[in-house]
Amino acid sequence: MRVSIAAAGMAALISLAGITTAAQAGKIVVNNDEWTFTDLAFSWASPDTAKFAENIANYFAGGTGGNFLVYSNNQAFTGSSLASTVSGAGHNWTVDTAIPFTLSALSVYDGIFITAFPHAADTSVMIDYVNNGGSIYLAGGTGSLGATGEAAVWNPFLNAFGLTFDGAADYNMVSGIFPVEAGFFLTKGVDDLFYSNGLTVKKTGTLQYPYTQIFGYANGFGALAIYDSEGIPEAGGLALLGAGLIGLGISAQRQRRRHLTA
Repeated sequence: MRVSIAAAGMAALISLAGITTAAQAGKIVVNNDEWTFTDLAFSWASPDTAKFAENIANYFAGGTGGNFLVYSNNQAFTGSSLASTVSGAGHNWTVDTAIPFTLSALSVYDGIFITAFPHAADTSVMIDYVNNGGSIYLAGGTGSLGATGEAAVWNPFLNAFGLTFDGAADYNMVSGIFPVEAGFFLTKGVDDLFYSNGLTVKKTGTLQYPYTQIFGYANGFGALAIYDSEGIPEAGGLALLGAGLIGLGISAQRQRRRHLTA
């Protein structure tokens, strides 16, 4: 089969940027707090909040055209500002807690946004979903069940990927608008984000889990973290997608869906 020079060049760019076109590319973004994507945060940390949401959606989808599920009734993800931002970036946005929380039901979505509800979400399903190429954005700090109880709900999932909520230290009492890590690909175009009393996120092992990173702090507490099964992309990764590599990401989405539903 002949491969054009242009196609080979694009493949090389993707490799250099750390972006995978494989069907198996599980991703997790963890936020210490649920307030970051509320309507209030969109007004207080504007336009940074919208840009952060757009960056995450494009990252999870591999470009535009993603299909996302909010599996929560919490204000964290049910506001009109977040919905219009993600939809305006070319993605489908669905809020639904009635669907079965099973791998087969979730497999049609490129990413799941989840927080306090329901408390009994099956973390084994979440683990399988990520291991099969799905993406999850998880927000803590809701105050529901207390810090220890909330951490206990989500840590079986997070621990499987080298991350943890520090429930033993209680909520971090951090509230306000805080700077993000400059130069990180998910915070490109983002200067500050809003948090209000979160559940600190930490790594559980640097050498054992080389695909995790804390990329945001607030008053010294871990605020934002990432896991990527293919390695964390370089800072220019999202820019390359926006420059004409979108189709490759869409192709990867379709491959993953066929794999999960086979």
